[in-house]
Amino acid sequence: FIPPSIARQGFVYRINLNATYNNNIFFTSQNKESDFITTVSPGIHYIKRRAKYSLEADYQINAKLYSDNSRFNNAAEAQTFLLKSHYNLSPSTRINLKEYYRSFKDPTGTIIANTRQSRLETLRENSFYLSVAHNINPRVMLNFDGSRLSNNFSGTAIDSDVNQVKLGASYFFKPGLQIGVNARKINYNFKSNPTINSDAYTINFIKNITRKYTFRGALGRYQTRGVGAKSGKIRKATLVLKFKKHKLNFNFSEDLMLRGIGSNAIFKTKTISANSRSRLSKAFYSDVSLENSVYSSLSGARSEFNFSTVKAVLTYSLRQGSFVRAELSRVYQKDTPGSIETTSNKLGLSYNTSF
Repeated sequence: FIPPSIARQGFVYRINLNATYNNNIFFTSQNKESDFITTVSPGIHYIKRRAKYSLEADYQINAKLYSDNSRFNNAAEAQTFLLKSHYNLSPSTRINLKEYYRSFKDPTGTIIANTRQSRLETLRENSFYLSVAHNINPRVMLNFDGSRLSNNFSGTAIDSDVNQVKLGASYFFKPGLQIGVNARKINYNFKSNPTINSDAYTINFIKNITRKYTFRGALGRYQTRGVGAKSGKIRKATLVLKFKKHKLNFNFSEDLMLRGIGSNAIFKTKTISANSRSRLSKAFYSDVSLENSVYSSLSGARSEFNFSTVKAVLTYSLRQGSFVRAELSRVYQKDTPGSIETTSNKLGLSYNTSF
């Protein structure tokens, strides 16, 4: 859970009550088990804004109760913690920091390798981000980005640490057009495999076609290092369409995966997605999203995962800080080799209030 932008400063407390029916709670291809799951999620949010800096923190814990599989009941099955800040060193230099931790056991929440063994494992994920942006003049900006993402599993899946450093420069040709170049280095460190490094270079651009239409893109190449080195294309495109009551996003991305998924391998990904958000009335909002991703291994044993999600969400705002939400989703994963197909359908209803 990532909290939405909150207008007021100081502490904000919240609680979320969720009831979900899942027809395949362990995300297995055979012998499926369904269950009705109740989740209680209290949380606390803090934010402070000043002219030169901001500070934001958030913590949430999820207690889950299973109707038929009570042995999996857990008062703290999932937790999230967020800490982020920005500081303006000068009118032309800005620093951003972000620390995010989450632990969860939802097998349909993310792509995980070794699916038959990993479904009951708890994944603990910790990420740290640092970025520095400096404007040399109104048209030229330099930027540095660094990150570290750690995945730790409780059982058979393989832990990993992924470190990334990126240097870039951007030039603003005119209002609505920005072109930049980036150099990126990634270090993949797996628990039981040698470290793998990769380099990448990209050209990026942003074009505001009109106030309603924005297009972003990137072209480049990556190169892995070491035994079995591979190279490939980096291609990204995003089209954002804004209307009075609707917002549409279309995305295509082809790049290296920037985290581990529980195996001794790095993966390249190819993703196509679309999202629609609409305001149906003053209090009703709808969100519909579609995504299909193909993950192909570039090291270790050959493997490929096809991961697709379809989600529809309807939200009704009761008052500021309170809402009711209904969600319908379907997740599909196909593993190769083996051509093992797995699906999960979920229907949920939740109530959230803050005070």
